[in-house]
Formats: sequence, C-alpha cells, structure tokens
Amino acid sequence: MIPLEFGIILLAAGASRRMGDEHKLLLPWGAGTVIGQSVRTAAAVDGAHLVIVLGCRAPEVRDAAEAALNSNSTPTWVINRGWQEGMFTSIQTGLAHLPDSATAFFVALGDMPMIPAQAYRTLIDAYKAQPDRIYVPTYEGRRGHPVLVPRRVVTDTPPPDTDQGLRSVLRQYPELVVEVPVPYQGVCIDLDTPDEYRRYV
Repeated sequence: MIPLEFGIILLAAGASRRMGDEHKLLLPWGAGTVIGQSVRTAAAVDGAHLVIVLGCRAPEVRDAAEAALNSNSTPTWVINRGWQEGMFTSIQTGLAHLPDSATAFFVALGDMPMIPAQAYRTLIDAYKAQPDRIYVPTYEGRRGHPVLVPRRVVTDTPPPDTDQGLRSVLRQYPELVVEVPVPYQGVCIDLDTPDEYRRYV
C-alpha cells in the first residue's frame, strides 16, 4: 500500500459548453459513463485520498459517478459553489477537503476516461524519487493529465488567473516542472466536443 500522502482532486464541476446540448460527463462510455470511468480509475490508486469536486448538474454527475464505484470506495464529495469562476476555484475547493497527511495531490479531469491507473502510479514513483517537484505526464511530447503537485506550491502562492487552472501554476514555477514520458495516449485525450467524443467512444 502507498502511504496516505497523496490526494486526487478530480474535477467534475464544469458545464461542458463545447459539447452542445449534452453534458459530456454523463455521456455513455463502455458500460457506464465518462465520469464513471474517470472516477473508477482514480479510485483504483491505492492509498490516495480521492476528492471529487462537483458543480454544474451536481446531483446527476454524482449519481453517474457513484454507479461506477464499488462498496469499498469512499471518496469525499464536495460542491464548488463558485464553479463558474474558473477551474482553479475547484482545485481550491478540493484542497480544502484533503487530509493534512496529503503533502502532494493530483489534479485529474473528469472528462479524461482513457487515463489508466498506471499513469498515476508512474508519477507517484517519480515523486518519491524527487519530492517537491511538479510532475506532468507526456505522450509523444504533449503534456497531459493527471498532474502531481506538491501541496505547498499551491497553498503558498495561489495563481491569479483562476480560469486557467494549473496552467498558471506551471507558468509561475517552470523550474519545478518535470515531464514524465508515459506510453498512454489517454493522458492527452479529453472529450470537449462531439467530434472528440465520437472519435474515441
């Protein structure tokens, strides 16, 4: 078991405006939904405390996510009342519900169902070898998610641009960023538009 020193903040608060009339997190994926697959993978990371941040259509998104979990999974569910103010507000909401023992945390996106649990584990291994760095997975040179961040980086200096999520943090601390190549294309595939969804479903 990995000691409980990692958190996973899974962001599921957005309105998915680019998907048109559909809410992308509720779209079918395999035998379940997009959010269900993303949550199931995050819950499979041993020893990490999972916080799921809801916002737009929170009851429906939670129902879809819970349907994918087994009885042993006990994530923390929180609602970001200010989700329309930008992604970083959801990260801050999630951080407020992580245990003090979580000295580093992942930021994961609910619309990236193709990320395997091994991607998380690869970043954990990198972090253990050299803590206090920000670890970003890459596939064929492209940066993706989840991103593993030392807690102090965010709590000490919150970025001013709340709409940019972690991009502001990466721009502020380029000397801390370590890119970790992985063989998983899913770390770079999010489902923002109908075309992207149809390409991968």
